[in-house]
Amino acid sequence: MPAPTFNESSLAVGQSWLDESNAALASRGFADGVQACITDATNMVGDYTAQFALPDARWLRLMRPIAIYNVQARLEAIPDAVRMAYESALKELEAIRDGKFTDLLPATEDPVVTVQTGSWGSEPRINIRIA
Repeated sequence: MPAPTFNESSLAVGQSWLDESNAALASRGFADGVQACITDATNMVGDYTAQFALPDARWLRLMRPIAIYNVQARLEAIPDAVRMAYESALKELEAIRDGKFTDLLPATEDPVVTVQTGSWGSEPRINIRIA
């Protein structure tokens, strides 16, 4: 299942925070700034949730604290609230990965239908399986 679009505006932080963070990251050698932190968070959430179909709202809710934490970690200044939100999201991701949420459906591509024919006695039989 493809991940929903997540960009700087999805972080729900002010433009001044984004501008200051991008400038500070650039001065530390992180040319891609906040977007690189978002990409890292996208990959992390995707890895933890790959086997389940996560609703977009839940995916976005998990992405925000991880992306913001990634920014703050690169700036070497992680406020307690950011750290706690990150740890909470990480615990939920680990529980998702471990299959502890029964409300999530397995991530599957479109089902593949295979048809096998065979004979039972003199009558042909059709066995349809959905994988």
